[in-house]
Amino acid sequence: MPAAEDSATARHPLDPLTGAEIEAATSILKRDRDLADSARFVYVTLREPSKETVLNHQPGQIPDGEAHIVLRERAERKTYEAIVSLTTGDVKLWTELPGVQPAIMLEEFLATEEIVRRDPRWQEGLVLHLLRYEDRGTLRPVVYRASLAEMFIPYGDPNTAHYRLAGAGGGAGIAFLEQIQKCPYT
Repeated sequence: MPAAEDSATARHPLDPLTGAEIEAATSILKRDRDLADSARFVYVTLREPSKETVLNHQPGQIPDGEAHIVLRERAERKTYEAIVSLTTGDVKLWTELPGVQPAIMLEEFLATEEIVRRDPRWQEGLVLHLLRYEDRGTLRPVVYRASLAEMFIPYGDPNTAHYRLAGAGGGAGIAFLEQIQKCPYT
């Protein structure tokens, strides 16, 4: 029985995939493409049907479902895109995406955090020294030392004073918070 029939009764064609459909789509792809353990599913989402299919859908109809999948084959250092039919259980598209690095996955994020925590050189985070810009041939100092660990962001500060950004750093996003007693926007 196709995966979509298991849980698709009285569904709309634009409903997101269910957990069972995501499992079915990944199982079909693993089976048909003989994926190694090093393959990682970056995302599995509904492949939206055509506008005509959506507009002609009648309540109670079971829509043909397709999953759009992006996966990273770590051992090959390649990214692939696939379309899997949940109705027929077939892989309809399998293509390599040359030069594409997909979004960071939770597994990679957690591994990066662990690596950083073990390295004593990274405990303070990013530190920039002697930032300058050139102004009509003159090198002007902007920041002597900037550390992310020293950054102060007053989110949720119950204090009645307000803050504004002072000292622009161009497009580099470098700025300084200056405390003021009256909000300049009132």
